[in-house]
Amino acid sequence: MSARRAAVGAAVTSILAFALTTPAWGALPPAFGGSLSLPAQATPEHPDPRQVTTPLEASVVDAVFDTLYASDARGHVTPMLAAGMPVREGELFRIPLREDVLRQDGERLRATDVVASLNRALGNPRSAWLLAPIARRDAGLAIDTPDEHTLAIRLRDPDADLVHLLACRPLAVTVGRRGLLGTGPYRPRMRDGELALGAFPAALRGEPYLRQLHLVAPTPRNTEARDLALGRLDASWVGSELYGLAQRTRSALGRSSPVLLIRNRAAGPLARDDAWGKVASLVDRRRLRRLGLEATDTVSYAIPAPAIPEGGGELPQRLSLLARAGHPLEAALAQALAAMLDDAGVLVEVRTADAEAYDQALAGGRYDLRLETIVPPLLNPSGILGAAFAATGQAGQARALARLPNLIVPQPAREAAARLDALVLGRRSDVLTHPRDLGGVEAHAFDGLLHLADLYLRRPNASGHGSAP
Repeated sequence: MSARRAAVGAAVTSILAFALTTPAWGALPPAFGGSLSLPAQATPEHPDPRQVTTPLEASVVDAVFDTLYASDARGHVTPMLAAGMPVREGELFRIPLREDVLRQDGERLRATDVVASLNRALGNPRSAWLLAPIARRDAGLAIDTPDEHTLAIRLRDPDADLVHLLACRPLAVTVGRRGLLGTGPYRPRMRDGELALGAFPAALRGEPYLRQLHLVAPTPRNTEARDLALGRLDASWVGSELYGLAQRTRSALGRSSPVLLIRNRAAGPLARDDAWGKVASLVDRRRLRRLGLEATDTVSYAIPAPAIPEGGGELPQRLSLLARAGHPLEAALAQALAAMLDDAGVLVEVRTADAEAYDQALAGGRYDLRLETIVPPLLNPSGILGAAFAATGQAGQARALARLPNLIVPQPAREAAARLDALVLGRRSDVLTHPRDLGGVEAHAFDGLLHLADLYLRRPNASGHGSAP
């Protein structure tokens, strides 16, 4: 044990020690009611189902909020906040709500809370497209509340897959004065730039295994690895590399978040298709793999790649590239892309902006290129493609996909893929390493809050250990 302590101590002064130190894989995980500190993939912000920009943020949203229906990886749907499946009565679909659901502020969940939440989603372009089948032409929602625990929904398209739409993460039910609370097993709170998730024992899904989870702001790779070795963090996105350990788990689900390079097609030097095509042809995806992307030109399996126009004419002399502040992966990708274009004689100004400034720059068209990570609202190719169209501002294409069956890739979706106005840089491959007995755990948008091999979110059984999944 003394040798291990000596090695960990040496890690403080030399990064080489990290490659030589063997982590305590046999150590016990936190006990029931304990806590974990995890590094965020971007500067932590209050979770919002409609503003998800990383796979980890999606997992946090899943831990804080509930949807009316839940969909598993095979597409099977079960009621969650709903008390049953929709019942069709003529042109209406009635959805009964559970009467035993408590909000995180202690109030009972009512049908009016659900309608208010869906209206908030309708006001955000990243989620509004999912509501196309139930949005009225006057921009409102065709939903009534006959009583406190019933929704009456009138579909514009009776064949729309209503239950799968209402299982999508961006339509999770948010409550409270500003829609910052939910009904899930963890209640969020921001403090000094850190996101604290406290257990909500009265949650519909039951009391979680841990009392607290803390998400801290990302730090440089060496700092994160040092904090992992010293026990300040309980997991790391870079630990497996520095410990020289093989990543033990690989899942196709973990590769479901494509990163897009999107042009300003309304104004500026890339509004011309030939100029955009020429710039896009300079991007070498192989050089982005070392940053954490899997090289691919498609947003999802079974979906064709977007059609990039043929390049021609002279290259623009200067371009601006917009990325989100506090997102290390986006920052690294932006610098790599700037270097590629610089090699071809194009000077790229990389500008970073916080979430509010990013949205303002987007609305005002103050960019030539921008980066966008697509976190799927639901595990199916049509949903991923629809979210990608929404991110590029092609709202009509996104709304059309919301009306298609969700669990297959219909021909209209295949045909629509070519019209996605973006270059797919690759898909994220995020692996979280835990220095106890879990090996590498791939974090993705469908695992709930990391799940860490389902260990930490399970309720204890009589023996005090996690119950079976």
